[in-house]
Amino acid sequence: MKTVYMPWVDELTEVGAPIRKERDAILAGLVEAEQLEKKAATLRAAMETRKAAFLVRVKTLWNAEEVKAAQEATEHLTHDVPLFCVDDEALRRDVQCLEGLASPLEVLRLYGRHVVKQHNLMTTATAAERLETLRRGLDWWNSAARLVVSRFDLPESCQ
Repeated sequence: MKTVYMPWVDELTEVGAPIRKERDAILAGLVEAEQLEKKAATLRAAMETRKAAFLVRVKTLWNAEEVKAAQEATEHLTHDVPLFCVDDEALRRDVQCLEGLASPLEVLRLYGRHVVKQHNLMTTATAAERLETLRRGLDWWNSAARLVVSRFDLPESCQ
């Protein structure tokens, strides 16, 4: 059976079993990583449900003004960039909801929801629309994506 991972290896002249086995071992590791990511996603979803219930409980014990004041007083602990610097209100609100420990997938979803709001920026957008998209992109990077990337110790070639 032909593999769908790096299938070009099989096309190399006189490729032998050791090379195929090494490629297959890499594939096995990637499959395991994907399974762990699915397990992590399931755990995150459970914790999001638990977080929602926790927030309801907290908001019954303290009023909205007290909660907001506490969030603002500790914002610097979960966000390198002050959220008042994020111009787009919806993006700012969603970044605040991440509470400083977002998954890469959550951060990518923010990009899809808030950054590119027009189908074809290069041909149909005005210069002002492209600039506004760039601003939202930079706000997304500074307030959410950069923090996720910094949590992972990636090799220099991947950064």
